[in-house]
Amino acid sequence: MNSSTAQSDQALAGRIRGATPALRNLVNGHAPVFLDTPSGTQMPQPVLDAMRTYIETGMSNRGHFTPRGLATEDLLAGTVRNRTKILSAAREQIATHGPEVGMDQIAAAAGVAVGTLYRHFPTKTDLVAALVIEYVTRVADDAEAACARVESGTRALDEIAGFLAGVVELTATNQAAKAAAYALGADPAAKAEEERATTALAVLIQAGQAAGDIHPDVTVGDIHLLFSAAPTDQPHPARARWLTLVLPGLTTHARTGKL
Repeated sequence: MNSSTAQSDQALAGRIRGATPALRNLVNGHAPVFLDTPSGTQMPQPVLDAMRTYIETGMSNRGHFTPRGLATEDLLAGTVRNRTKILSAAREQIATHGPEVGMDQIAAAAGVAVGTLYRHFPTKTDLVAALVIEYVTRVADDAEAACARVESGTRALDEIAGFLAGVVELTATNQAAKAAAYALGADPAAKAEEERATTALAVLIQAGQAAGDIHPDVTVGDIHLLFSAAPTDQPHPARARWLTLVLPGLTTHARTGKL
């Protein structure tokens, strides 16, 4: 192996070293496998298959990565890109045509082969479940990002208001996908993401209460209750009006003043 190849191998190994324990479990046949992704979500099977190939052909007996010219990094990146395109197209196609839209139609809208779609999502139920998981993950990520900003000095009430507005808009975008998941009997495994969102929201509420901006009796359950009644199937002006009306029920400030 020449020095250039060795340096390339070392760079590639360094970029995926954080996933080493999970990859070793994968090679040993352990399932399901969860990689150290930002959201902690399960990686799609094509990604796992590519990683299995990489490990089985490129790991030395000492457990170190020694790739042999495999374009694994490009393969993984392409797989993730395809998955992203499929989910985006599925969300749009389901919103336009309903849950009965064909998988071939979704593949065409995503610009991928039908076989590629089925490698990621063997059934439409799997596909809509993934859409719901992606939605819940985004909510959790947004809640945690809001917490981080509060820790940096931003006002908790402003972050809560922004979070409410963002979730209502996100829910409106994913309304059809959620309805399709229900219609198809999908059971998204998003418990970890839901717990992350709940924990972060509780921190936001407590920070707002400590600042005197949020009523002391407000709970995470109250926020869930508000979301359950949000007009996510209505146009944006109606959703914005909903937020204007519900915020005074959370804050100690008068509605006529600046929140």
